[in-house]
Amino acid sequence: MAKDQRNVEAITPMEEDFAKWYTDICLKAELVDYASVKGFLILRPYGYAIWENIQKYMDAEFKKTGHVNVAMPVLIPESLLKKEGELVAGFAPEVAWVTHGGSEQLEERLLCEILFTENHVAEGCDVFVSYYHTHPGHRLIRAFLGYYGYHYLVHGQTSGEKIFQIMEIELDQVENARDVCALALLQYYSEADHVEPEFYEKLQQEVAAFMDKGILLPFFRKYAGNAEVPEELADFLYVEYHTSPKVAVTIHYRLHQEFETEWINEPMRHILGGIFIRTFRLFAGEEIEYYISEQDENGEKTGEKHLLQRKEAMDAWPETGVELLNRMNHAIQTEDSQAVNEMICSYERINEMTEQLFELK
Repeated sequence: MAKDQRNVEAITPMEEDFAKWYTDICLKAELVDYASVKGFLILRPYGYAIWENIQKYMDAEFKKTGHVNVAMPVLIPESLLKKEGELVAGFAPEVAWVTHGGSEQLEERLLCEILFTENHVAEGCDVFVSYYHTHPGHRLIRAFLGYYGYHYLVHGQTSGEKIFQIMEIELDQVENARDVCALALLQYYSEADHVEPEFYEKLQQEVAAFMDKGILLPFFRKYAGNAEVPEELADFLYVEYHTSPKVAVTIHYRLHQEFETEWINEPMRHILGGIFIRTFRLFAGEEIEYYISEQDENGEKTGEKHLLQRKEAMDAWPETGVELLNRMNHAIQTEDSQAVNEMICSYERINEMTEQLFELK
């Protein structure tokens, strides 16, 4: 590989592309270098020293629990790989193969690859928690927290309550990964049965800060209901899509009705780490038909069609703008003029307050 391809002039922000950020860090610190074979890296002296220390530490931790080491062959028959594919959900055999021994073709292809699964995220939590308590303040902890937060947000992998407790403590120390960790905490506690009032107010402040940046995510609705997080969040319906942050994502949508209309094509907004969002405001009974496509250097990939619908009533937020208009329409149909007048006044008041508080994007 040409030398200019190995140099790293700037570090990619973690929020933009976690994998690229990690690679940039390792290259810039001269821990690794690219090998001549695609997909392989060279461990340089500093990188190998770090690996030796990790290996030494992990070996001691494993042996405390009674585990022992074992060495497995580098080459694995294809028949065994297929069995592995039946056991590991989402397994994809994108691996390197050995097909010849000398000049003769082998009867069965042999896999030349170390297999990893996403399950290591959850399985490594206990080791991480132990490391955190014995090495407080270490930079490696912040990197791991960003890693766990990213996998929780983008891939839905839960890491256990202890990880989020540590993330809460270290939130203001994680530097470039703060947004990732803050969003992970917000999503995690939005699903919690109980959150202490004082901490809940802090979470609402985090939501308000993201809203100031123009970032809206579906679980933000769980924090609506005060001056910093207006109830108007409930008026929005969200289409959320996860993929590589490097691809261009387009949403194609139209009102779902008896006669077909032309599709509207719009790029979806990239929020962070491969999370793309499009928000809609719909009235009661309205439906949006949509599908999503993504474009990269290999071409275009199109997803299946879906329907997005607003329910008839939202009792949890009876005073939001869209819900007021829905009720106003019902009052007009039932010829309840007093209710119509009251709702018009209420809608004007809410609309004025919303414009003063923030500008939704």
